[in-house]
Amino acid sequence: MTHAQNETTLAARRQQVAAAYLRGEYQADIATRFGISQQQISLDLKTIRAMWLQSAVRDFDAARAEELAKIDAV
Repeated sequence: MTHAQNETTLAARRQQVAAAYLRGEYQADIATRFGISQQQISLDLKTIRAMWLQSAVRDFDAARAEELAKIDAV
């Protein structure tokens, strides 16, 4: 498997892990489903949370820029 395929597979797994986590599933149950350790699920969730936070910051910055543009227009 190439590096790009590994990245795609990892991203797909993390998306499924995030969905399961949001449904309230336990890390151990998620790990069993994917055939990996609970520790790996924990690491995936740490990465997922960081990506969510980064996305929220970008959304906030975009909203702030839009509001400043509106103020400038007035």
